[in-house]
Amino acid sequence: MYIITSTLVDYVETMYAIVYYEAIMITLYRRHKHNCKQKTQGRSYNRCGCPVWAEGTLHGNYMRRSLRTLSWERAAAMLRKWEAEGIAPARPNMPTVSDSIAAYLNDCRARNLAETSVYNYSRWFTRFAKFCNQRNYNYVAELTFQAVQEWFESRPMHSATTKKIDRMKLGTYFNFCIRRGWIEKNPVQELSKLHWRPKETDYLRKDEFAALVEALQPYPDTLAAVMLMRWSGLRIADAVALERERIDRQGQLSIVTRKTGTYITMPLPAECLTALRNLPAMSSRWFFISETSRIKTVSETLRERLAKAGKQANIPRRCHPHLLRDTFAVELLLAGVPLEYVSKMLGHTQIRTTEMHYAPFVRERQDQLSAAVRRAWDQSK
Repeated sequence: MYIITSTLVDYVETMYAIVYYEAIMITLYRRHKHNCKQKTQGRSYNRCGCPVWAEGTLHGNYMRRSLRTLSWERAAAMLRKWEAEGIAPARPNMPTVSDSIAAYLNDCRARNLAETSVYNYSRWFTRFAKFCNQRNYNYVAELTFQAVQEWFESRPMHSATTKKIDRMKLGTYFNFCIRRGWIEKNPVQELSKLHWRPKETDYLRKDEFAALVEALQPYPDTLAAVMLMRWSGLRIADAVALERERIDRQGQLSIVTRKTGTYITMPLPAECLTALRNLPAMSSRWFFISETSRIKTVSETLRERLAKAGKQANIPRRCHPHLLRDTFAVELLLAGVPLEYVSKMLGHTQIRTTEMHYAPFVRERQDQLSAAVRRAWDQSK
């Protein structure tokens, strides 16, 4: 083992650190952020404020990791300490980002989350894993506040609502990692408070829905699914996987939702029942799928046709399946149906979920507010 001289230490603290272990060296370098003005200078340039990393072989073990500091002097001191103690920094049982994500998704399945929820999580974390791979974040311990901040900076065009959902997904993943003992704190909690203003829920007006129905006439299966979602408020996965026995002779729909496991029942209008009964019999059990087709494939086809029909009908916004669910809820609230009833029919487990999305359309609440304002006018006279 070679001894580091004071001259070499001075050189380490000003330019870059080299520590010799059995004639093998470890190098400190700056891992420049994508918006760093000095990143063209190369990783050996150390006068910016980017994170300090170390790469090389220590006691026969190759390492490349973040030292979790922006201070070059502090990083050099860490390497000197490792040399003085004669030990290499340990990383016990530390999984890679990909392995930790796989473990998290398995935990989601073990908690009996809906298949659609696990699928959405899987797609989202595939993009996150790709980002980590591009930025060389290989291990969970390397996903510090800086890494999380870079992730959100790489998605500047996303709306505040999307960013809020992304924070929730990433936060639950890091909480899982904390429970496994892989990290000590959740870096998402270090992010600045997000100024989030929910947009008013959009829905289809009666003339727009009529135009959409007209545009879908060449596709009777898609038309029937659209009618079902509009008049029942079902999510697309529940609508596509609807079994024939779930609708009785009186036109009453009874179903347990796939996402929340909530039991809902409601009548369907004659036009919706007619569209369902006129469907070609693909299966004796289901309306829209068969023993060989997949829910995902049928759902994607439905989404594409619905978006295309919306453009054909000159509807001034993107038509998607959840817009039909929103139309169902808003029309009921505008008709004076109490919020708790609508929440039940939507299959929400908590009424505050319904209130968060549809509160502006609650007629009873708006009438109460208007009455309160009028009483205030009378008292001020």
